[in-house]
Amino acid sequence: MASCSHCGAFVADSATFCAQCGTRLPANQPPLPPPLQKPPAATPITPARDATKVSPDTPWRPFFGWVIVLELVSVALTLWLGTAHPATIGGVLGYASSGLVIGAGVAVIAGLFGARSPRRIALILWVIAIFILFVIPAIERATQQG
Repeated sequence: MASCSHCGAFVADSATFCAQCGTRLPANQPPLPPPLQKPPAATPITPARDATKVSPDTPWRPFFGWVIVLELVSVALTLWLGTAHPATIGGVLGYASSGLVIGAGVAVIAGLFGARSPRRIALILWVIAIFILFVIPAIERATQQG
């Protein structure tokens, strides 16, 4: 169906005058153009993944490796402290349980700061080591004297 160019009313294709306004219609009125269609959206090109990078499924593997190493070091430190200073840590909690408690604390600290900065972990571990090696024996000596 064609439309009148004057009033916009729909008229039959064979009509020569508009039934609404009476305007003479051109003899060969071109049909209305089809509506414009948007071209299909281009698919984004993704670069190929590098096989040497850590997959997103295993970002915690290095972290757990360090946790195991730190756990073993803390158990060894606890056993040494238990033999060198029995009343410090070993006398209160026992050798194995104190090592596990220290290891769990180190693991929590490493988990909180590990992904951000390895230097922070090193600093925290040094503070813990100094506390265990110097502050606890000093507290023990002060309680024995007083």
